[in-house]
Amino acid sequence: MKKGQFYVISALVLILFMFYAHYNSRFEIPKNIDYGREFFSSLKTEVLRSASFAYYQGPYSSSVESNVSSFLDFARNVSASQGQRAEVLVVVFVPAYSTYNVSVINYMTSSVDVNITISGSEQNITSLADKGSARFIFNGVAQNSTVNVTYMRNSVKSSDAFNLTSRKLNAYADVNLVSSAVTWSDRVVA
Repeated sequence: MKKGQFYVISALVLILFMFYAHYNSRFEIPKNIDYGREFFSSLKTEVLRSASFAYYQGPYSSSVESNVSSFLDFARNVSASQGQRAEVLVVVFVPAYSTYNVSVINYMTSSVDVNITISGSEQNITSLADKGSARFIFNGVAQNSTVNVTYMRNSVKSSDAFNLTSRKLNAYADVNLVSSAVTWSDRVVA
């Protein structure tokens, strides 16, 4: 067999294989994907991951606020490019021995008043601006304590209660994705 015949036969086999693969493939791209809902689902997951990613920098570092804020800037820009508005309030509880450093990050597009109560100890901030953050320190927090997060925005009060997981990073997020057609809203705790 001559050298040229090998290349011709190889090319014909490759062409036949490509036709076979094309006509017998069962891959389909779903046509009815709700991109807003998928983006919202990813946003809920990733906002909590952005807080835990910065946790390894240390409990006194400002990296928690800056890392969450960077992710929320990205989420806000992506949602705006799709004609939507992302609104998120994140509260991160970073343990340090018997204390918790609590970071509040506001991306609700307006100022909010936030009140946090852990086992009877209460701290609050008024008029936390959009894209603003605040930090509280709660001393002597018992393991598995109950947390109450209450915030007021535009005269509408929202509150939630959950338990801190013993001596590990905990995060709370109130996530809203607003579009002209529908609004997705959920609160997540990790």
